[in-house]
Amino acid sequence: MKEYKKAEAAFKKLIEFSPGTVYAYRKLADIYLIPAVGKKDRVVPTIEAGLASVPESGDLLSYLAVYYQEERNYTKAIEYFERLLKVNPGNQAAKEELAKLKLLVN
Repeated sequence: MKEYKKAEAAFKKLIEFSPGTVYAYRKLADIYLIPAVGKKDRVVPTIEAGLASVPESGDLLSYLAVYYQEERNYTKAIEYFERLLKVNPGNQAAKEELAKLKLLVN
């Protein structure tokens, strides 16, 4: 657990000094997803903070799309896949996932 806390602190510091570092937001969210850390409720705010700094980050949009899909929040997953496709219209995997989700919802 101690190592997770060190990693969390390091990524927070990196974000503080370089808020446009997409990698840091992703890794911090990954830490929060670890059951032993017990901070899953911080995943979405962390990625949304990254999107506030880098609004057209395909990586962060994809992260939330997949996160919501795995959480079975299909409406939010669709929203983020659509946003991802506005930024990266050639992303075939996102197109396919979006089509699957729309079938599930309708």
